[in-house]
Amino acid sequence: MKYFHTNLRKLFFWCFLIYSLSTISNPVYSDKKDTSLQGIRALLSVSLAKFTSWPNAEFINSNITFCIVGDNIINTAFNGLNNKAINGKYIIISNRSQLRNLSGCHLLFITKIPSTTLQQILLEIKGKPILTISNSIAFLKAGGMVALVHKNGKMQLNINLSSVKNSGLTISSQILKLATIFEANHSNK
Repeated sequence: MKYFHTNLRKLFFWCFLIYSLSTISNPVYSDKKDTSLQGIRALLSVSLAKFTSWPNAEFINSNITFCIVGDNIINTAFNGLNNKAINGKYIIISNRSQLRNLSGCHLLFITKIPSTTLQQILLEIKGKPILTISNSIAFLKAGGMVALVHKNGKMQLNINLSSVKNSGLTISSQILKLATIFEANHSNK
């Protein structure tokens, strides 16, 4: 039974990844490994947004704002997704070098910032319906929601479910089946 569950999990992951790649036209890729990893993270972030429910009041207009905090590589990867539509809403990419007014974000992707800055950001948006994503498990330990970690040649989806619930967001059970659930006591499913 365990063998069946492992294979089913792999099948769900590959279906999720293929669906992600097929629903976005003109993804941004490069020959450089880091650039393509960030491109994959950007595409997976869009897929996560497709399978995340926000409180109704959060979508007064027809846009979904993806705020990006990090280096130029991740900014470039996300910029290729600007004005794409998901669930009938257009993606607006907002590169945030100034870490102010993050409450206007629906999704916040954070990478390569000092841990003290990360803690300040997460404290500022705590309890707000902003899907937070990064590329490290340390991000989950600090209270972030999703970590897309590249390990042993594979992209791993890790979710801090208590942070997600505390924000008022709901991530589809289809995605949760693919993820490793990070618990508040720092143990994994």
